[in-house]
Amino acid sequence: MRKSSTGRSGNRLLEPSVRRGIALAIAFLVFASCGVGLRLRDRTDPPTTITIGDIVRPDLRGPLPTTADIESWKSAFSGFAMQWPDNDALQTSRPDDLISFDDHFDGYLAGTAEFEGTSLTAVIGFEDEAIAWFTCHAMGPRTTSADAFLRTCWAAAAVTGADQDAGAAWVDSVLALETEEFTANAETVCPAVLLAAALNPMSGYINTQITIAAGQNC
Repeated sequence: MRKSSTGRSGNRLLEPSVRRGIALAIAFLVFASCGVGLRLRDRTDPPTTITIGDIVRPDLRGPLPTTADIESWKSAFSGFAMQWPDNDALQTSRPDDLISFDDHFDGYLAGTAEFEGTSLTAVIGFEDEAIAWFTCHAMGPRTTSADAFLRTCWAAAAVTGADQDAGAAWVDSVLALETEEFTANAETVCPAVLLAAALNPMSGYINTQITIAAGQNC
């Protein structure tokens, strides 16, 4: 079973209070149907300020059926020169280098790299001791390696019983989008839901995050 939804929003020259009200209304209507929570936070990612697009975050609820583990996840990204925490120590503070993030989690392990000028982040998250979600973020110059990194996210998640071809095709469709606006997409590939958030303000630049979590309608 596959279900999908797409949201898109832009910014206008309005008073801040009016703009924020419009943003919240649009985000609620677009994302409520695809199990996505809302949260407003202010941060700036070059070369533009994230506004409406940054109020959406995934609602991650596990566990996620997967044959992956920490070692296989790290191994899948070995070609990107990722740096991982010593002794695979789980992190608990909110990461600063993701577009969206669920604040309710038990711990995660994040690997990071600067690869061909692009910042890469690969995260495996836990509920109790069970794997609950994966997320990958690429920001910087748009390269074939950056695209390959995001494609690796779905393959490395190794979701048990999922249609691997369908998931890979959806990731390809996300990477094929060409827009200067914030976009958010969700696709159910049972037993998982795939979420994407992208803010690509100029040609040749990428700021895209893909998240894989347990599907709620499977």
